[in-house]
Amino acid sequence: MIESFFNDFKSKLQHPFSLIWKWGLILSSLFWLALSVSPSITSYQDQQTIENDYVTEVTKIDTYLQDYVNSLVNKPAAEVRQAFQTRVTLENISLEEYLNQEHVKIQVYNQEGNLIYNSGDSVDIYTTVRDTGRSKNELTGNYLTYQLLYDGNEQVGYYFVSYDSAEARNQIADEQLSWITMILINLAIAVVFGFGIAYLFLQPIQSMKRFLKNITADNIADRRLNVTDYHGEFTEISEGINQMLDQTSDYIDQQIHFVEDVSHELRTPVAIIEGHLNMLNRWGKDDPEILAESLSASSNELERMKILVQEMLDLSRAGQVDTQYYDKTTLINEVINQVYQNFKVLYPDFDFFLENDLRRNYEIQIYRNHLEQILIILLDNAVKYSADRKEIHISVATNAVDYIEIAVQDFGEGMSQEDQNRVFNRFYRVDKARSRERGGNGLGLSIAKELIKGYKGSIFVESELGNGSIFHVRFPILNTLGDISASDRAKIDESLNEDLDDDDRDD
Repeated sequence: MIESFFNDFKSKLQHPFSLIWKWGLILSSLFWLALSVSPSITSYQDQQTIENDYVTEVTKIDTYLQDYVNSLVNKPAAEVRQAFQTRVTLENISLEEYLNQEHVKIQVYNQEGNLIYNSGDSVDIYTTVRDTGRSKNELTGNYLTYQLLYDGNEQVGYYFVSYDSAEARNQIADEQLSWITMILINLAIAVVFGFGIAYLFLQPIQSMKRFLKNITADNIADRRLNVTDYHGEFTEISEGINQMLDQTSDYIDQQIHFVEDVSHELRTPVAIIEGHLNMLNRWGKDDPEILAESLSASSNELERMKILVQEMLDLSRAGQVDTQYYDKTTLINEVINQVYQNFKVLYPDFDFFLENDLRRNYEIQIYRNHLEQILIILLDNAVKYSADRKEIHISVATNAVDYIEIAVQDFGEGMSQEDQNRVFNRFYRVDKARSRERGGNGLGLSIAKELIKGYKGSIFVESELGNGSIFHVRFPILNTLGDISASDRAKIDESLNEDLDDDDRDD
């Protein structure tokens, strides 16, 4: 298991722009800063303390030497040397030994520039063309003090004191090395913890990624994420992925069935046309009656194929209305009255009744031609499936502020519950035995349903065998939605969603 963990972790690191790299670097940086800020401040303060202590020590020695050397003014070189060698410090050693121990070197000169005392083994050459006082060599960090010696108001000499800062520099270098070592150790700890936590944090996502990579068209119907394996927001994500897989699986099934149904539907007219052409090719072309009959039958089948292709195009476009016609609106009364009058002219042997209970001409979000197409599909079905009672009722109403409902009722054959559950499926026809006689390819209600769903509406059917059917279509009212309360809006959404869910289950 540990080997599998490290192999998986290694594979993630091979992709430098993966999430584990990004989050690992972010978390490692945060951990590194958290671990290093305080020690870095402490190390910096320690280095400043070493520097300040060194400067303080130099200042103390400088002050002492200035007073002491001034007390030796006008004394011979031998006495000056003896004074430095016999002067006992607090450390119980001579002043000369103390200066050598502290890496301090003093050179005293008389007025003529002759060296009268040197505490070191060698003589350093310094120019007197400089300001008196203490200066610092920025390259080495060493200090040099240049002071004049006076007897009263008369200058009688001068001296140089050099301070070797090697010991202080070494202490600072050691402190810096310790700081760098600490920074590197903290970096290693931060990287381990940062990438480890990033891996654990992203493990659910990596698990989902591996799961999705193994999804194929062959196993998508059976593969789902185990929601209980995830927690927090990942639970919602896993549920969303499962819903997406459900929808995708449904789409694949629909596509497969669609292709199968289209192939089946096209096979019949193609076979009929082929049969007639073969017959004409063998002997029918010499018989005018057979020739006319074959040409007429072939023409009818070609017309059926043309209608089928057009309906297939309409069906494919119906799923895109929410993006292509999202800004289209229609006054509902005008369209309903127009379609109602047209059908009265087209089918004079039918009695059409329009019951319009709308108090005003409401506006709904739908492209006008699509609303006409939906009404024509419903009324055309009502005409086709009407029996002896050639009577069709159209009703339009609104339940206060929620939605507008259009209902189309016929008194024909009706449908069984099984047919009601499948009537909106593609190529489904209730009476298959008489389908060719009545015409149509079983796509009309599918097109209507897709159009209605694209405009956030719903459609459902009520039917009973022998007593006809009622198709109900609901659309949200466009120009009153802004005036209703939040509670009423919630009821509208709940009602419309229930209708959409019922339609989806019917599929």
